Amino acid sequence: MIHDFFQQQVEKLDPTDVLGSIGMIPKQIEQVWMQGKKLIFPREFSQATSVCVFGMGGSTLGSDFLSSVFRDELKAPMTIVNDYTVPAWVNTSTLVILSSYSGTTEEVLHASEQVIKKTKFIVAVSTGGQLEQWARKRKIPSFIFDPIHNPSKQPRVGIGYGIASQLVVLKVARLLSVSDAQMTMAIRHLNTLVKKYGGNGVEQKNEAKKCARAMVGKAAIIMTAEHLKGSGHIFQNQIHETAKQFSVHFPLPELNHHLLEGLSFPKDVLKNMIAV
Repeated sequence: MIHDFFQQQVEKLDPTDVLGSIGMIPKQIEQVWMQGKKLIFPREFSQATSVCVFGMGGSTLGSDFLSSVFRDELKAPMTIVNDYTVPAWVNTSTLVILSSYSGTTEEVLHASEQVIKKTKFIVAVSTGGQLEQWARKRKIPSFIFDPIHNPSKQPRVGIGYGIASQLVVLKVARLLSVSDAQMTMAIRHLNTLVKKYGGNGVEQKNEAKKCARAMVGKAAIIMTAEHLKGSGHIFQNQIHETAKQFSVHFPLPELNHHLLEGLSFPKDVLKNMIAV
């Protein structure tokens, strides 16, 4: 009875099945990783000395995650651009990743017409749309995936696709080394986490639910270690778009140099905040 009541409440609050998409993140990663085995780039892509990713919102959450987690392993510096402007430093040695989950992101489509004049190392990553058509017309390499494991159809909870698709691009471009064994281990671990912290667990034994309960009605200040900067950004994004709640993210050790000083005034500034 309790389980049935819980399911009714979830279905009422989550009509697009965001929770279902979250539970399928391991399948999203596995699907794209297997599909990526067929992806081939010209050998010259490995000569790239910098990486520039163009995207907005959920379409660059994966990029931010990868640039943080693999910052000591990436063979070229990685920059994320969340606007219309192509940096002046983008040149013939830059690998450009045009990331748009829907394939219709205005800023990415605008940038595509500029970057094609600056470099031949371009890859489009999407589920289709105008970006796929643009890439096909200009014979630009692309990685197009079918988001069958994202019933909510929301890019932010298709995060497994976002991470894995760009991971595959970097691997095929020989700018990052990741083995099948590492991915198998990661997917297995994620499946364990889904079972442990999923929606069906009892709250008293579920740290995710307890954390969510504590955050109700509070503005969350998300604090992360250096290698978790991307994860902090993902968490902040989910709170904004899914919970419709205010949240800010500050990475360590940078926050030690300004945030702590800024919590002194107004005197009740911490009243409606929670540190996560």
